[in-house]
Amino acid sequence: MKTQISKLPAVVFLSLLLLLHGCTTLRPLENVDNPEKIIEQVKIGDEVVITTKSGEEHRMIITSISKENITGGDREVA
Repeated sequence: MKTQISKLPAVVFLSLLLLLHGCTTLRPLENVDNPEKIIEQVKIGDEVVITTKSGEEHRMIITSISKENITGGDREVA
């Protein structure tokens, strides 16, 4: 008698993997010299990598956004 292995766990795992992949895609922002345009393109809870004009890189999950700065945890970028 052959034992069949259920394919359901593999299907569920692959589906979750595809969904998570879509949530982690990084995309560059447009009009970064205009604070109002930046605010339109990101939201609280987004995971971002911000590279300043000097080349410094900040990786954070956004906790607050204003025209003056973006804050994530203990990091703030003006």
